[in-house]
Amino acid sequence: MYNVKNTNVCGPVSGITTYEDGVLTGRDVNIDLPEIAPATADIKLMGTYTMPVWSQIEHMVATITKIGMDKGLGKSLGPGQKTIECRWAQTCIGTDGKSRTVGCKAFLTGECSKIPGISLEVGSPIELPVEFGLRRYALYVDGVEIHLIDRIAGICRINGKDYADLNAYL
Repeated sequence: MYNVKNTNVCGPVSGITTYEDGVLTGRDVNIDLPEIAPATADIKLMGTYTMPVWSQIEHMVATITKIGMDKGLGKSLGPGQKTIECRWAQTCIGTDGKSRTVGCKAFLTGECSKIPGISLEVGSPIELPVEFGLRRYALYVDGVEIHLIDRIAGICRINGKDYADLNAYL
């Protein structure tokens, strides 16, 4: 049963910034962080049962949308691996009823999937969504790791448990 007395209530995001290699590249951008979806396998079990395989993760894509083109956004475009840090603040009401700001961070490592086209119209802002195909994705809320997916290191850690640690079996 859901117990409101033991759960924080989180409200709006107050601000968002992005950094590439420690340099500020965006302020008040929109970010779509990736879905983490396990690969699946069909097994025969009273018909077909589709089982999630958490040691294998489907392709992850993050999108950063910025208003206007500038050097910060331009740095993220093009081929080659990028390391991007996304920071945001959100307001939460704790179990004690007090409101506080909570810091969140996402660390993304991957490559720009494509350079977006630019649509220009007099009097309208330029909105540029930049997609990144990721090989590494880590999310922290209030300094606590929520998940870390690292394809090269073979890590799929969610809430402290590594679902891809197969070394003991191999």
